[in-house]
Amino acid sequence: MGTNFTIQIDQADAHRCLNRALNLVGNLTAGDLLGANTRAHVIRPMTEPETAKTLFGLRQSSTHRLWRALVKRCADSPRALGFLRVDGGLRGFGEELGCDHTTLSRNLKTWETRHPPLVVTGYQQRSRAPESLALIQIPLLTEWLLWTAEVWARCFSQQPDNLSNTNIVDIQRIFVPRGMPPSSDITRQDAVKLLDSANSPDQSHKEVLVGVDLVNRQRLEERIQQLREKRHAMFRKIRRKGYEQREARRHATAAA
Repeated sequence: MGTNFTIQIDQADAHRCLNRALNLVGNLTAGDLLGANTRAHVIRPMTEPETAKTLFGLRQSSTHRLWRALVKRCADSPRALGFLRVDGGLRGFGEELGCDHTTLSRNLKTWETRHPPLVVTGYQQRSRAPESLALIQIPLLTEWLLWTAEVWARCFSQQPDNLSNTNIVDIQRIFVPRGMPPSSDITRQDAVKLLDSANSPDQSHKEVLVGVDLVNRQRLEERIQQLREKRHAMFRKIRRKGYEQREARRHATAAA
């Protein structure tokens, strides 16, 4: 693999996470944890037009179609885990998708430069030939598929406070369109609270931020918190200095 070898490391890590989930349940296969119907609960909300527009900023119907096709291919088997090995490079993959390879290349580069990236690509070079596209990952899809495998493993192995079938599907339906999954260690009680909060009437009247808007809001809130802490530290220093000056005057007066 060429310019981005970390994608191979990430793929190996994802397979290790899946194997840990399988070890938890013992006698089940990847298909038992991530069968077609189970994967569909992640694929469907991740490829809905509203999610593509609000979370990923994909406003054109042609771009949305490309995204949907890519997500489906990166989750076409229980062990895909958001990764897709490409045969035939960009040109061959473009033909497979029914998309001009230059358009495909432009979209992949645009999506990879997002923060966080929508896709990650890996290239390989054979002999003296130019580098060719070899591997694609959709990181958010990887996160949700691994989350799904881990919570189902906890359910099948009857771990304490494991989530119910309804909990899992409801979290996927509501929170895939909002971004990253919750912790896979989430308890049933916490899942109920999370879903109640998301479904509460008050929540529908609140501003819901996703995608780039959510990241920007989080950064702004972090910056405000840093400034607030800096201001508090400054005031503490001023109060401390004032206290020390008063004590010095008191001691001087007492000594006189």
